[in-house]
Amino acid sequence: MTANDFFQLGLFVVVLLALVKPVGAYMALVFADEPNKVTRFGARAERLLYRLSGIRADEDMGWKRYALAMLVFNVAGLAAVYLLQRT
Repeated sequence: MTANDFFQLGLFVVVLLALVKPVGAYMALVFADEPNKVTRFGARAERLLYRLSGIRADEDMGWKRYALAMLVFNVAGLAAVYLLQRT
């Protein structure tokens, strides 16, 4: 490894360690049960995406519906990757 490789690795570790506390605080706000600025910021976009997707936020998803959603999503992703690699 060259000196540049060590510098890049060291810079990556420093940036990663510098971001640990702010990202952890952000995650704690997002996963908290009480409403806050972070959840209010994305609430409008989330409601719009739910409305466009036909998802009801108050309805639970059973394991069969979840498995079907995962299967459809993964097949669509597989098809997209296949088409990207074919071109």
